[in-house]
Amino acid sequence: MKTLRPQSTPSHGRLRTAGRALLGAGLALLALAAPAPAQGSPQLPGPGLAFQNPLVTAPQPFQWSTAAGLGLVKVQAPIDYGWIILPNDKLQFRFVPSLTGDPTIEAIFWPPASGHPTQAERVTFQFPLNTQGHPKAGALVIAFHSYGVSEKDIWINTDIAQLCAERGWALIAPYGMVDTHYGNVQSQESLTKVLNVVRKYFKFDEERVYAVGFSMGGGAALSYSMRHLSDSRVQVAAVVNHTGTQDLVDVYQSGSFAVKAMLSDEEHFGGAPVGADAAFPYLRVSPSRIVLGNNDPNNTPLRNLGHIPIYTFLNLDDPQTKLISHNQVVTSYLQGLGHPVTLVTANKGAVHNWSTLDMNAAFRWLERKRLPKEPTTMQVFADREIEYLATQVRAKQALRQARYDLTASQGTNALDVLNTRYLDTLFVDLERLGLSADVPLMVSWSSIDDLGDELVLPGYPAPPASVLRDGLADGNWSHDPITAELTLAVLPGTTAAVFDITP
Repeated sequence: MKTLRPQSTPSHGRLRTAGRALLGAGLALLALAAPAPAQGSPQLPGPGLAFQNPLVTAPQPFQWSTAAGLGLVKVQAPIDYGWIILPNDKLQFRFVPSLTGDPTIEAIFWPPASGHPTQAERVTFQFPLNTQGHPKAGALVIAFHSYGVSEKDIWINTDIAQLCAERGWALIAPYGMVDTHYGNVQSQESLTKVLNVVRKYFKFDEERVYAVGFSMGGGAALSYSMRHLSDSRVQVAAVVNHTGTQDLVDVYQSGSFAVKAMLSDEEHFGGAPVGADAAFPYLRVSPSRIVLGNNDPNNTPLRNLGHIPIYTFLNLDDPQTKLISHNQVVTSYLQGLGHPVTLVTANKGAVHNWSTLDMNAAFRWLERKRLPKEPTTMQVFADREIEYLATQVRAKQALRQARYDLTASQGTNALDVLNTRYLDTLFVDLERLGLSADVPLMVSWSSIDDLGDELVLPGYPAPPASVLRDGLADGNWSHDPITAELTLAVLPGTTAAVFDITP
């Protein structure tokens, strides 16, 4: 790892000038040159933001330290140390000493702009000031820190910041609202809010967004990627997973009393994973579930990334032997299914840290990756009602992870939605899958739980001429002329059906 030396922070005047230049180049900084508030007149968050008292503290100077600012994020009164307020975005930021020459910002997002009603979030962000001479410029790296340290981990313990600066890439490191977040839902919702603000002020190539993480952060990188597969959100094009956590139920079960108490609190998962309902918060963000040393195929949401390349690195001497075995089991399972997973191993001594990964090699691998074309074959694990690729879960069983296997056969204009579980209503975008509602369409459906489902198909401005189920006329369908949607209803107790639709 290179030793990076702090460089001077650019003045606000220089950044205004640079911002105008970058705007013309399509990589501009817009509102970040706003004037700092006058000292003695801090623009503290208003009463409507419902802060908890522990979140407001005296101003603190910036430190390049992974041990500073742990626990819940504290909103710092912006009286001193260069804080700038963006009240419309409900955040404050300051430029900090750069370790690479690229401008670097520390930002605090106030609730609820943080994605949480009462907790604040902090991120550190580095952006390229000059992309000339960088033919591969424009990518964004999201770097996830390891357990029990701050997001400054990325600058202090890795070369990621330097490698991004050398390529003209932007870098964002989320804290996750607490240093031990394990990629929980709160941290992921916060990151989505943060990325929306980044999109507002900075342009980056949204087909080249990369997630990189180590240990807890490796699991968080995988989890965020597998849960964000919508065109309306930032999607990850490739993941570098360095010995990432796979199974958060196992983390709880094998943890000490202190770890169990921590994971059960409201800042983490809100309880112990005992029983199906209580296990849901852990399962919904776990890349996989390992049972008796084997990967559980019914609980592997990482299969959502069947089209996204993953670079997994393991130091085989790592004393965290369970992390090694879990990653080996999951990687073998995914590779057996044809997923684009690259496994790199080495013997780097009995240490568990970032330095065992050849980051230069990982970034050379990343350089060649773009967001792949949407697949026409996928297995989806849906922990919430949202868009997943060309489908949208409109309803599912509460506190359960819905599942469905989907295949679109363009040559025969056929759609398979198979092995559904805990799924109530699924919208399928036929056009995005290369299918057509203008000609006869065959839909095959099957279920694991026989609870019944609804399949919603767009592209039918008028009711179809006929709908056959298993060769017989079927009356369990409806048509909405306003949305031009056809809904096929499968009643509970049914395990399989084939529909033939004639427009």
